[in-house]
Order: sequence, then structure tokens, then C-alpha cells
Amino acid sequence: MDVFLIACWFFFTCGLFPLVFAGGALRLARPERPDIPLFTLACVVLAPLSISIMLYWLYRAFPGIAPVAVTGCVCALFTVVAVYGRRETGELIRLARRYARAWRGRLHASSRRRYIACFVCILAGLLAYIHMGRPILGNDILEYLLDARVIFNAGDMSVYPLLDSTRTGGLYFPSSHPPGFPLLVAWSYFPVGPDSTVCFRLMTLWHSLSWLGLTATAAGRLRRGAGMAAVVLLLGMPFICLRIGHLEADIARLATFQAAFMLGCLLPGIAHRGWRAFLVCGAGAGLALTAHSISLLLLPMLGGTLLLLYRRDDRFLLMLVTVALPVCLGIGAFHYIANMLYTGVPIHDYVPVWELDILQWHSDLSFIRNLDTFANRLLNGPLSLFINARLYGISGILLLAGYAIFLRSGHHSTMHKILSYGAAMYFLMMLICACADIPLAIKNPRYIATIVPLLLPSGAAGLTLFLNSVGKTAFYGKPAVQTAAHGAGLCILAGVIALTAVAGGVTFSQPLLLLRDGDKALVRATVGRPEAAVIRAIDALVGKDVRILSGMQPLVAFYTDKASISEHDVRCEPVYRAPGKEEAFAELRRLGVTHIIKAPWNFSMHYRTPLLPLLASPDQAVALGGERGYTLFELAATAPAPPLLEADFPSAPCTNIDLRFLHVRMARLFQRFYSNVSTLIRPQATPAEESAPFILRNNVVWIHVPKDGGDLILRADVSGRGTLHAAFTEIVAGKRDPYEGIPFLVDMGTFAGERREVTARVRLRDDVRALMLFFQETDNPYSKHTLENLRIKFYKKTPPEV
Repeated sequence: MDVFLIACWFFFTCGLFPLVFAGGALRLARPERPDIPLFTLACVVLAPLSISIMLYWLYRAFPGIAPVAVTGCVCALFTVVAVYGRRETGELIRLARRYARAWRGRLHASSRRRYIACFVCILAGLLAYIHMGRPILGNDILEYLLDARVIFNAGDMSVYPLLDSTRTGGLYFPSSHPPGFPLLVAWSYFPVGPDSTVCFRLMTLWHSLSWLGLTATAAGRLRRGAGMAAVVLLLGMPFICLRIGHLEADIARLATFQAAFMLGCLLPGIAHRGWRAFLVCGAGAGLALTAHSISLLLLPMLGGTLLLLYRRDDRFLLMLVTVALPVCLGIGAFHYIANMLYTGVPIHDYVPVWELDILQWHSDLSFIRNLDTFANRLLNGPLSLFINARLYGISGILLLAGYAIFLRSGHHSTMHKILSYGAAMYFLMMLICACADIPLAIKNPRYIATIVPLLLPSGAAGLTLFLNSVGKTAFYGKPAVQTAAHGAGLCILAGVIALTAVAGGVTFSQPLLLLRDGDKALVRATVGRPEAAVIRAIDALVGKDVRILSGMQPLVAFYTDKASISEHDVRCEPVYRAPGKEEAFAELRRLGVTHIIKAPWNFSMHYRTPLLPLLASPDQAVALGGERGYTLFELAATAPAPPLLEADFPSAPCTNIDLRFLHVRMARLFQRFYSNVSTLIRPQATPAEESAPFILRNNVVWIHVPKDGGDLILRADVSGRGTLHAAFTEIVAGKRDPYEGIPFLVDMGTFAGERREVTARVRLRDDVRALMLFFQETDNPYSKHTLENLRIKFYKKTPPEV
């Protein structure tokens, strides 16, 4: 790996180019001196997207253009901007030096500030460590990475979105999002190629840190000292820390959304500079539109707020409509217009398979996402920021409390009013969507994170007011007590981030492993992540000519060299239209599918088609391996041998069982709790002793596996609503602690009120001697199941395929 090229790319993309871009914007807008820090940071965040715009038009105008020519064009753009804003760029450098000297003096004068600066550096280091050491396994971000790889290799924008699998190497990713972020990822491939994500990780790290800086600066504008409170509130959200390895695209869209909104907040103060100020703010909003489709809400939120506040200023409104709006649409609306011409709406994931009547895709998706009732839409929409602790922790409640305190203080500025009106408009849109059952602004609980950057400055300022009022008390007013309190708070925050990093699969060796051996080695060395277990199961298919059908096609395509096909691909339509599982099996064979990956989630293409019954059929599919519901199935060609052992259970009620808490599996707790049945673990049992090897206790079944058993068939009658998993823990003979098993989940299906028989099949390892079986509900916390007539069968080893 060429470290020198990576360093040069990072210095140019995340250092020199944003600085020059901000200098050019300063020359155009010419804001007042107090506005320069916030204005500069907003331009710095938006700067890399201008490279995406250039790549888009280069790939459109010159299909197949060489990377060297693209690099030359980007350098030419940089040169033009640098020459235009050279004086302002020099002023920014001098201003940064003055700020550095001032902060150095403050650190020398105050021990408390030194402690805070030290902990801030520790937090930044932890964020860097997470970005560089955590495996990238999220389905959405892998789609972006593969989109960028296809665009980079083809040098052509006509392949995006990836709907023509004949031109994309079999990849199929329908997407309505604009190509700004995929093109930014493609730009990160220029130094080392599309097989490495080192530059991409550095870029997302820079996005995170610049976003924190922008948030702290915006909060400091409302009240001195509120910047640290804003950073603590932001980092205290599990949405940011715990899932930082999955939501890199969300971090980029939130940062660019906030940067564009901040430019709009500064517009009233620089409007007297003339049309150039409106030009800069319109260009910022246009760049944000290219990052993510949700940025389209900038137009009603920011535009409506400015129209409301300055409805009597005719000159302001005229410049807003004739300069800012056309520039914004001219830069960022091209993809929305193309999508409108293709599908009839500006934002729409057009997938022909989803329009099949047999799937009832849109109604079922509404149920799966908990949007089927008005109450659920409220919980997943306007209220999710305050009640969804899994994503936002207690930061949402603290944010609301701080915002209320700041409102009562009366310290309101123009920026605070614009941010508040924008957030109120988004809340209103979410409420309208919840009432009208329109899944636009409430598709999932993460959507409300769009207004978090708008509420953070005022909320942090309010919390700072509260802390200062507490600080006036006799006890807390002592410097030693204040230093200890700040240090304890930051230590707790650093500990939370460190623990989430370890829980997410980051170890001390993984950043070095990434730099030395790359992403594929990093994922294969990851333990505790079910997606990595699937990759290792695929690796076991050495020398086999396979094609894998999967709803996780990005995972297979990015980390393996096996051929794959997406469940959303139009070629799968005959499989879903098949009248039975035999016909579906024949269609899969016609497509060349030999293996199927099943994820824990269930869509209508699974349970409304013969696909799920096919996976549960012992003579058509067998589970080879997996973990926590991520299972690799192999399509079989022969039926298994007759059952070696069979047993029935009359009733096993199973209602609202969930063994997960904050993504921590509780299986070992159950293993310890039921340790009194350890007498069942008899590796040397005689056939006579195998006549009653089952015990049912509180929804947990202990199974003694016959010595020559191989495949396990589990059948049960299920009624209820939601998704049900059967979780097996393998007890391996010869281990010091027989209860330290290996969790293995089998998907039992998704139900919507009906009663039916379900079947699951798994191939056990040779050294397994016992199983612990329990049942787990996922996806929908309001679902309920009843499990009856549990039947378990053991089969001998399945004969090899002929």
C-alpha cells in the first residue's frame, strides 16, 4: 500500500482543497468577521462535494475517461479556485494561527482547560480508532462502496443506479439517492484502487470531526461555552457511536445538511453584500442536495423559514427567488429531474419486483417498519428522538430540556429563530406524514436525526445556562469541584465510546490488519459479527462453482469472489411467481443458483412466495452455517435419510421472548441459569439412555444429540404476528465448560396473524453432542407468538449430491 499517495490524497481532499474552497466562498460572500469561523467550517464540510459534481459531468461528457485525466481536471479546478481566493485563503491561515496562539495561552493559564483539551484529544483518537478498525458490514454502506466501484471501473455515469446487471458484473442496487456520495467514494479509490477502503475511512473520519467542529462552533455562537455541551450531546447518542461503522453515509448527509442550513442562517447577516452572498448560500444548498435525497427537504425548511421571517423585505425575497433558488436547483436538481422523468416522482426506488401483486410489498413493508398504525407512526416519527433510547440514548431528552431552558432565557438570535423554525417545519411534515400514512419523512426512526443538528446549538446553550446556574452555588463554584466534574463526565463519555468500539468488533490489532492485509482479511478476522460468520461459511466452499442468491448481495460481492444475484433483481421474478416450491426450485436452478443466504429480516418475497418453504424443505435446502439468523443454505439434490430419532412436545407457549438487550446476546445467561440440567450432557450415552433426551423448561429445550446424528429437522405449529427465530447453542464434547456453546439461529418465518406449520433445518458439526433450543422474536417489539406441537427429528448425514 502506497502510504505516500494516501497521505497526499488526504492532505489535498480534506485539507488543502476545503481551505481553498472556503477562501473562494469568503471572497464571494464577504461575511462579517464574527461570522467567518462558522461560515468557513460550513464551506469546509461542503467542499468535497464539488469534486463529486465535477466527476459527474466528466463521466457524463466523456464516458470511459481515464483516472489520470480526471485527476488533472480536479487539479485545474483547484488552481482556478486557489487563484481567485488567494487573499482570503491567506487571511484564513493567519486567523487560524491567531486562534491557535490564543488557545495556547488559555491552556497555559487554566489547568481545567488543559484537562478538557486532553480528553477532547482522547475522544478524537477513539473516533479515529473506530473508523480505522471496525469492519464495514452494513448493507447500505456496502451498496455505496460497490456503486462507487462500478462507476470508477466503468468511468461512466450511465451505470448508476445499478439496474442493468449485464453491465455491472451481476450487481443490482436500485437507488433513488443522488450520486454525490457514491462519487465521493469513487474519488477515494483514485490513490489505491477500488479494493481498499483506507481513503474512504479517512474521509468519513474527517466528516465526523468536521461535523463535530461545525456543531460546536454553531452552539458557541448562541452562548459561550456551549460547544463542549453540543459535542457531548452528539457523541452521547448510540446512533453516532454504536453504529458509526454502519452509517457513514448518514454522517455525511447530516454534516452536509447542517452545513447548508448554517449558510442559510448566516444569509440575513451578509445579504447586504449583494447577490454574491445569495449565490454562495444557494450553491451550498445545491451541494447538499447531491449528498442524499432527504436534503430535498432543505427547500421547504430553509426557504419557508426565510420567507416567513423576511416576508416584508422585498429585496431579500427577490434575491432569494431569482439568485439562490436557481443556483441551488442548477447544481443539485439534475438527478431528481432524471428520476422524475423515469418514475414520475423525484424520490422513488423503482424496483419492478416490488410491483408484483403477489408480494404486496408496500403494505408488508409498512408492517415490518412498524408504520402500520397511527400510534406506531408517531413512535417512529416525531417521538422517536425522545423515546428511542436504542438510537438516541438520553441525549434526546437532554436536548429537549436544554432547548426549553434556552427558550425561557430570552437570548434569541436570528440564527436561533431560523434553526427553530426549520426544526418545527420538519416536525410538522412528520406529523402530516403520520396522519396521512405517507412514508416520506418517517421511513425509519433515523430520519428524525435530520433535525438533531438544528436543535443541538440551542439545546446545548440551554444546558450550559443550567450548568452555569448550578455553578453559582457555594459547593460547585469551587475550581477543584468543577475540574473533577468535567473530568468525570468526559471520562464516562470516553469509556462509553471505547466500550462501543470493542462491542462493535474493534480490537487492538485490527487497524494494523486493515493497513497490512486489507478489508477482506479484517472481516475474516472479526468475531462476534454474524455477517463475518457468513463470509467464513462462504469461504468454506473452496473450489466450488457457485452462485449465491441473497438479499445481502453487497456483502457477498464486496468480500468474496463468488457469483451472486440479488433477491431484488428482475431475473428473480419467475421464482416468486412459481406456484410451488418445486417450480421455484427449478427456476433457481435455471438461474444457476446453488446457495442462498438468509438474513434475520423477512420481506414479502420470502413468506409470500415459495422461497421460505423451499428453505425449510429437507429435500431441497440445508443450512451449512451462520450465526444469529444469518444463514447460508445449500440447495440439495437428494432427500435426507430416514429420521434416526423423533420426539413430539404437546405445547410450548412462546410470547414476547426477546433475548437481546442493546445488541448483547443473553444466551449465556440462560445457559448458566439452566445449568441444573447438565446431567443431560452424556457424550458416552448408550442407545437405551437416548430414549428420553428432551427437557422443556420455560421455553428452553435441551436436546441430547445421538452420536451418529447429523442433520436436525425442527417443525412447529405457530400462530401470531411478527418474526420468529429458533436459536440453537451447540454443546461440544470435550470442552472444559460444556455450556460455552456456539450460537446458531434458524429463521422460522414471518407471520401476520395466520396459523401454520413451519420447518427449520440445520446441519450440525460432527463434534456436537447436545443442543440448547430457545425461541426469540425479532424486528417487531409488538409481535406475539404461540408455539405448539414442537417436533424434533434427527437425520443421519445427508448423502452428497449426485
